[in-house]
Amino acid sequence: MVFDKKAVTMKRCSLFNSEKLMHFLTGFGFCSAADKKKSFISTPPFLMAQAAIYSLFIINKSGGLIYYKDYGSAGRMDTNDSLRLASLWHSMHAISQQLSPIPGCTGIDLLQAHNFDLHCFQSLTGTKFFVVCETGAQNMETLLKAIYELYTDFVLKNPFYEMEMPIRCELFDLNLAQVIQKDRLALLGR
Repeated sequence: MVFDKKAVTMKRCSLFNSEKLMHFLTGFGFCSAADKKKSFISTPPFLMAQAAIYSLFIINKSGGLIYYKDYGSAGRMDTNDSLRLASLWHSMHAISQQLSPIPGCTGIDLLQAHNFDLHCFQSLTGTKFFVVCETGAQNMETLLKAIYELYTDFVLKNPFYEMEMPIRCELFDLNLAQVIQKDRLALLGR
């Protein structure tokens, strides 16, 4: 499923336009009326060449935020804002599955805006991984699957981790930083 500037398209079906989405986000306090004209998430000039990913979210199957990492977005969100955004994304993802006229729709995979893209990967267990990145960033699906592999290797196999709880695993953080750094180096080579 793709959200873009003109319409929200989900596997050949249209849901709403981006003005309604911005109005919806404004109502929840994610952006102001002035943000409709400027960037929702903007990158500082010194990070423009290297920061493909602004932030990473992992949401459990019930919609709770279990992991959030910021990678240099100018408007760093506080804890409450990141919780609200994760909950909002979970709800929009679930609603899009129900509204789809096409049977078997898995929900929103990509949301495209003027200044950022939001890519989502949902595992078979219902855990959602999504990144907010610069527009036109390539191979985000591959990156999300690599992050999912790290999640299964270092979080789910950790005997001290309780399912559906916030992720606090040092090995996951270290390996995630390496994967993100490799992605940034690949971006510099484009």
